[in-house]
Amino acid sequence: SGINLTKDGQIIAENASAVLEAYRKMLGKLSTHADPNDTNLEGSLSLTASPVFFSSILIDAVNAFTSRYPHVKINASESDEGHILGMVHHQAFDLGFLSPTDSSLARDTHHDLTWVRLFTDEVVAAVSSTSALASRQFLTYQDLHKERVSTFLTNPSMPKANSNFYAISNNVATHIALVSSGQAICVIPRFLSRIFSMAAKNISILPFAPT
Repeated sequence: SGINLTKDGQIIAENASAVLEAYRKMLGKLSTHADPNDTNLEGSLSLTASPVFFSSILIDAVNAFTSRYPHVKINASESDEGHILGMVHHQAFDLGFLSPTDSSLARDTHHDLTWVRLFTDEVVAAVSSTSALASRQFLTYQDLHKERVSTFLTNPSMPKANSNFYAISNNVATHIALVSSGQAICVIPRFLSRIFSMAAKNISILPFAPT
C-alpha cells in the first residue's frame, strides 16, 4: 500500500526533491570537513526566492530539510525576482531561486554566480468552470486576446501572448479569487495548478496547444 500522487502532485514532489538536492550539495560549504549525509551537521544557510516559488515549493522543501538536518539554521525569505541575482552576488544570501528565461540568462552580468537548473515546467491556464473556455481541451495564445488575463510579474510566456491584462501580481490568492469569480483567467506554471484546484473546486486547468 502507499500514496498515489496525481500528476501535479508528482511534479511538486520532484521539484521539492530537486531543491533539497541543491541544498545537500551546498552543505559542503558549511564546513571544510562536512559530510552531506551527516544528519548532525551544524551551520547556517540563507536563501531567497520569489513569492510564488517560496509559497508553492520552497516552504515544504525547507521543512523537509530542517527535519533531516535539525542543527543547520535556515534563513529563508521572499524577494522580488528582479533583486535576487544582485543580493546573491553581494552575498546577502547563499542561494537564490528564480525562474529566468533563456534571454535573461544571456543578459546576466553576474559572472561569479553559478546556475543550477532544478526543473523546467510548462505554462497552463486556470479558468473558471463557468467560462465557455472550460469545455475546451486546450487553449491557444490567440485565445488570450479575447479574455481578461491575470498573470505573475515574472511569467516569461506573456509577452508573446500580447493579452488584455486585467491583473499582474505575485499574490497567488489574488489570482485564485479572480479566476474563481470568473473575472479573469490566469496564466500559471503547472506546478501551481494543484494549489489553484485545491483552493477552489470551480477552477479548471487547461494546457496550451503546442506552438
